[in-house]
Amino acid sequence: GTKPVAQAMVGGLSVQPGDNVVGTAGQDIAGFHNSLTTTNRQLCFNTGTFTPTSSFTLTTGETVRLGFTTIIDGSALSANVFSANSISNFAVYGGEIRSRAGFAAIDVSGGTDFHLFPDLLTGGGAGIYIYGTSSRCSAGAYARNLGQGGSNGRDGVPIYTDYTTGYCDFPYVTHWGDATGAGNVNAWAGGQFAGTDINVGRILVYNSAGGGARVGDLNANPKSQRITVAQVIMDIGNTNGLFLINAENVTVGQVTVARAGCFSTCIGEAGVQIYGKVSNFAIDSIIS
Repeated sequence: GTKPVAQAMVGGLSVQPGDNVVGTAGQDIAGFHNSLTTTNRQLCFNTGTFTPTSSFTLTTGETVRLGFTTIIDGSALSANVFSANSISNFAVYGGEIRSRAGFAAIDVSGGTDFHLFPDLLTGGGAGIYIYGTSSRCSAGAYARNLGQGGSNGRDGVPIYTDYTTGYCDFPYVTHWGDATGAGNVNAWAGGQFAGTDINVGRILVYNSAGGGARVGDLNANPKSQRITVAQVIMDIGNTNGLFLINAENVTVGQVTVARAGCFSTCIGEAGVQIYGKVSNFAIDSIIS
């Protein structure tokens, strides 16, 4: 049916362990989630498709686990699907999260000590958007058809961090395909990684009309610094493999750009493009 139900697994809640908290017929699943007011809550979603009409608001200490076949479909939601504002020690694991163009699947502003590893990000705008002096985090993203980027560069990227982000690890980022198959070079299909002390593992972009990945962002004061990217693989793309902008002390391993199968002319493309205030960087190898 359409009536949300949450079974209590521990004590200290509004019902005893084993009992259910029962919503109302047709109740918004995100509103029901947000009404479960308890600290350090851990929520496991059953399999199936959930269609929220508002944002899930994460709280300090919260862990959300989505089943492998769980879908949170926010593709019609004019808001971020999951939102975390100035909280700590939270996590989202598993499932498929769909967002609408212009909005994030997971939006974090000022968060600390968190982990975000959804199984799949699809649809709309940004996948995971981290900003507002967020720090001490780890995240990974498999993205499909995330859409086209706008001039702000945030839309259509699996993971986006701005210059205020610090001390975060992103072990893997994979993005394949675009929502329209057309393309916008402002969409950095492999993500944007800016801030201080950012470590990125492998970035794989396949069959995308967007760019590879961007290290640093438009803000040059202060510049992003101490960023490490182990590997970038761009297989059938439309623009530069890696774009360095307003960053210093950057270490990059291997950058591979496959030219064959470009959506449009490959003239003007580069394995690595450097723009703005970039200093003290090292790149092991470029294959293009």
